[in-house]
Amino acid sequence: MTPADYGFEAARHEDEIHDEENPAHLFSTTWTSLLVQIANGEVDANYIARVELANRGLDKKGVWVGFAKAKRIHGIL
Repeated sequence: MTPADYGFEAARHEDEIHDEENPAHLFSTTWTSLLVQIANGEVDANYIARVELANRGLDKKGVWVGFAKAKRIHGIL
């Protein structure tokens, strides 16, 4: 089961996941041109997510570790 399938399944049965946290809705407001670039490997969505976590000072579990440490954890120069 993919993360999107899990999100749809949970939302359908128990309303466990809010839309904001549901991976099935992750790209629902993303422009088609950007989705195409991601799908074709021209944009690395994983890297962008790691940069965002580092910019928030969070580790891989979402725990605050500070900006410098988060950048090291996520491999952001």
